[in-house]
Amino acid sequence: ENQVIVRMRGLPFTATAEQVLQFFSPACPVTDGSEGILFVRFPDGRPTGDAFVLFSCEEHAQNALKKHKDILGKRYIELFKSTAAEVQQ
Repeated sequence: ENQVIVRMRGLPFTATAEQVLQFFSPACPVTDGSEGILFVRFPDGRPTGDAFVLFSCEEHAQNALKKHKDILGKRYIELFKSTAAEVQQ
């Protein structure tokens, strides 16, 4: 409740929660730190390169979305606003 979700696409398969936190800090604090990041995996456990990140308010999420196409590792990251329903899929 009262949380805004941002979807990350294009993550390196080796990306860690710590790297995601650094990608957004300090302007966009992630809710509950690494607990606020959900990496999407295929049924066999391999990473898809997607993740969902929780922000406590619309302002933090809007600041996060400004990092669209910024670089993490050697890849550019696409950012989209998301919903709880999309996370559950």
